[in-house]
Amino acid sequence: MCSSNQQQTLVVHWSFPDNGVVKFNTDASFKSVDLISGLGIILRDETGFCKGGKSITTWACSAEHAEGLAILSAVKWAQELGYKQVMFEGDSQSIMYYLNGKASGLGLGWRTKNLLDEGLSIAKHFLSCKFAFVNRAANQVADCLAKKACNGGESDVWISDPPSYIFDVLNRELYAVSSSMGPSQPSNI
Repeated sequence: MCSSNQQQTLVVHWSFPDNGVVKFNTDASFKSVDLISGLGIILRDETGFCKGGKSITTWACSAEHAEGLAILSAVKWAQELGYKQVMFEGDSQSIMYYLNGKASGLGLGWRTKNLLDEGLSIAKHFLSCKFAFVNRAANQVADCLAKKACNGGESDVWISDPPSYIFDVLNRELYAVSSSMGPSQPSNI
């Protein structure tokens, strides 16, 4: 069962999910000239440990459509991996509002709405599921993966062993959240 955030807070850095929950941050990059898009998905646990990620090069008809593809890809991947308690974060406010039932979807393109509806249908099978909007500053790793995929990078999937080009961004995000939480919060890549 998916639930919305009870309070809308502006998150300006990546934050740890609740204990027992894995978090999928998603983002998309889009080139309108050739309709190429890159999708970025990063998976981390409650300690901030990077459990996997994807960068996917694909076709999309708009930036919004690409963001919808990224969310649906993350939801499908969570199901494939067998996770039961999940959280999905993205920096597209209109998409996250729709997923949380805060918007009717009238402003969304029909392709995007269909993707999101499919994601919601799959998400009903999780024990717990949350969708949350985050500021782009809290979504830097997914953004990096999406841009790499959009700008000529090959699609890539990994489990537990992230590519070296995201090490610095992963460390910056963990440092930001650890600094704001104090020294008692675990942090490891």
